[in-house]
Amino acid sequence: MARIDGTIAETKKLLAVGGIGLFAAMGLAACGGSEDGEDGGSDASTSASAVEEETAAEDAAVSYGDGTAPDAPLEPGASVEIADWSVSVGEVVLDATDQILDHDSFNEAPEAGRQYIMIELVTTYNGADASDPYLDLDWDLWDGTLVDHTEPIVLLPNDLMDVRDVAGGESASGNIFLEVPEGDYSTASVVIGEMLGDDEFYLALG
Repeated sequence: MARIDGTIAETKKLLAVGGIGLFAAMGLAACGGSEDGEDGGSDASTSASAVEEETAAEDAAVSYGDGTAPDAPLEPGASVEIADWSVSVGEVVLDATDQILDHDSFNEAPEAGRQYIMIELVTTYNGADASDPYLDLDWDLWDGTLVDHTEPIVLLPNDLMDVRDVAGGESASGNIFLEVPEGDYSTASVVIGEMLGDDEFYLALG
């Protein structure tokens, strides 16, 4: 009986070891399948994310045009003829609050929830005599709709108001600013028109 018992014990041991090996092999196979599945899912997820990001980027991209319509603004740096002026957008500071406050100690901060945008207008006068771009031109901000803005009294660096008269054939540049609700205006356009005219053009900020 001892031998039989020993034989039975050995048999059980072999079966146990074999069972463990079988279960281990099954476990490894299961893990391998899981990893393959996970890798495939990860790759699919990454591909889907890449497509979504590309689509979002395309949707957010600005389509440039001749500037006569909101959805076809003039590309940055391009010039447009407005009455006797050639006008283009120079440097743009989308959140110029700190810069304007630092420029002069008397400048006041915008209202809570609002910010300053500063836009450089580069102008050339094409008339016979001389004229003032600050008085001849008018501006708004477009970001899907006209942006609610104000222009409090502040002193700007290189203020367009300080340019005064520009002689025929001469150029001058200066900054304008708008106080607008806080937000991202990277795809916005400045709308430039003649002060007493009806024509207006959309110039992309960036």
